[in-house]
Amino acid sequence: APVVSAIRGLPAVDIEPGLMNREALAAYLLEVILEDYPLQEQAMDNIEWNLLGILAPGEDILESQLELLGENVLGFYDEDEKTMFVITGDDAGLGMLKYVLIHEYVHALQDNAFDLGAVDEAIGTHNADASAAFTALVEGDATVAGAEAFSQVVTQEELTENQMAPARTPSSVPSRAQTFLRELMDFSYPAGQAFVERLIQVGGWERVDAASHCVGEPQDPRRVLDHV
Repeated sequence: APVVSAIRGLPAVDIEPGLMNREALAAYLLEVILEDYPLQEQAMDNIEWNLLGILAPGEDILESQLELLGENVLGFYDEDEKTMFVITGDDAGLGMLKYVLIHEYVHALQDNAFDLGAVDEAIGTHNADASAAFTALVEGDATVAGAEAFSQVVTQEELTENQMAPARTPSSVPSRAQTFLRELMDFSYPAGQAFVERLIQVGGWERVDAASHCVGEPQDPRRVLDHV
């Protein structure tokens, strides 16, 4: 935590640790998704994705999301409970666990400094592009800061263990819908990382902070994006 806080330049916070198994994670994900994804919107999306040929007959977007997330999440930070959860039952190795915890701790620092939940509420659920852009900023921030912190705290033994660990494989062959969903979800990491790296190049972490502060103030984007 001190290493991450120093790199990111944000005040350290005390975070409750939590453990969650895959069954509890599935229930948690369902509750979180349904909060912002009402049944009527799901029905319309299912019709649209069927017409586009993304969904196979009988396939459902919500079920595909839950299956994809349920198999791939290793840990997460809960903004409401101010708790950092690790998913039990996986033999991910200490190095991977350390990487996940570092990434999620950056989210805790962001939440404490910028109130991520309030920003989410300000954006709302009806502007998918704005939501995706903000998610990319948040995840890019955590990816860049997390990678730097990880390089400082990981041991050679942990790195070797990570390199020798078998690759995680899905329990079944991903459907076209799951592949499409994965591309949508993965966007925030490489795109956000590239954006944050450019902000740092222009003005250091202070410029990243400015971007986080000005979300919801689109009337003057030049305040953050000039020269980017």
